[in-house]
Parts: sequence; C-alpha cells; structure tokens
Amino acid sequence: MALAALEAVLDPESDAAVRACWAALDEAGLPSQAQHRGETNAPHVTLVSAPVVGAPHLAVARTLLAPNLPVGMTVAGWVLFGEGSQYTLALLGAAPAALVSAVDVLGRAVEDPRAGAWVPHVTVARRLEARQLERAVDVVDRAGLRPERLVLAGVRHWDPRTRTVRDLH
Repeated sequence: MALAALEAVLDPESDAAVRACWAALDEAGLPSQAQHRGETNAPHVTLVSAPVVGAPHLAVARTLLAPNLPVGMTVAGWVLFGEGSQYTLALLGAAPAALVSAVDVLGRAVEDPRAGAWVPHVTVARRLEARQLERAVDVVDRAGLRPERLVLAGVRHWDPRTRTVRDLH
C-alpha cells in the first residue's frame, strides 16, 4: 500500500539545481528522477509518511511547519538507500534543529513508522545498480552540479488514494 506524505517543496532556484542533477544523469544514460514522468514528480524532501494523512494532520502540519518555512538546508553530501542489487542515490540534507523537532512531532501525530528517525534528503536517482553508483556521483560532482544549499519553501500533501498533490503552505 502506498503511503500518504507531507513533502517540503523547494524554491525555484533549488528546484532547478536538483533538476540539473537529474538531467546530467539522464544524459549520461544513468537512471534518474528525470525519467519519472508522473505529473506530480518534483524535487522534494519527504517530511512524514503514513497510511493516512487526514484533515486533522494537515492542521497540525500547518501549525508546526509554517513558522519554519522557508528555511535553508545545507547539502551535507550523498546518501544511499537500499541493499542488494538496486539503490537510491540522494542529496543528504542537514536541516535546522527547529525543523527536525517539528518533523518529529508531526511524525508522531500521523503515526509515521519512522518518526524520530527522519533523514532529510532529495532523491536524485532510483534503481541504480551497484556498478553505477560511482559513475552517478562522478557525473554530478565533476560537472559541479551538486548544490551546497537547498531552500525548503513550502509543503504539499500527496494522497496516493486519489493520486493528487495539494499545496498546504
């Protein structure tokens, strides 16, 4: 079952920087989020996810997150998720303490199974094979495309039941 999510969206400059990473990987023939053709596909940082994120949760999200956005987040480097034969490559973020605290409270409110263990990141490529990882990092880093900072500018709600995205802030 797909999980509902609250996601931080990036400001236009940060969005363009991440999309440039996606494009470089795509042009190099590597898996990239640029290949995800869904109309809701956009660079983002997932804040929380749960089977249901309903109206009461959205109200809590607005209260907790509005005072913390927009906010800059340092890109601390790369992070890999996965094991076995396929990996996800992402930009690892170092979020300010106030945002980390807000996300923790929000995660507990929506009963996110990962509450308290948030790893802020922006996905660059999914389904990379182990042999492609070094090349993917090299493509982005050699071109000087990896951003040093991203600005989280707003929040959106992804509802997998209706396959819709709604801006909250």
